[in-house]
Amino acid sequence: HSMKSFVVYLAIALVIWRLEGRRVGAGAVVLAILLAVSVGISRIYLGAHWLSDVIGGYLAGALWLLLLVAASALVSRLLRSGRSDATAGDGEVRPVPSRPAR
Repeated sequence: HSMKSFVVYLAIALVIWRLEGRRVGAGAVVLAILLAVSVGISRIYLGAHWLSDVIGGYLAGALWLLLLVAASALVSRLLRSGRSDATAGDGEVRPVPSRPAR
């Protein structure tokens, strides 16, 4: 629960940050962290997990989220570089062949 809440809430906050800007995004990140910490505290309080389990979940979630953000940045970079497919190596712009009609 701790790991899932950390990843989901922070991923949503990062999307909000990207779409809405720094001010709204920072508030979303703070809210996401508070929600994730609340879930962790509730797991400890209910006796479902030890503190070490919750901290481990947060660390695993942070690693997973880091991998997702890195993969997203890589895909975004590849898509941006793919837009220049119509440009030849010599700088000349060539038409992109169209797909045949079916």
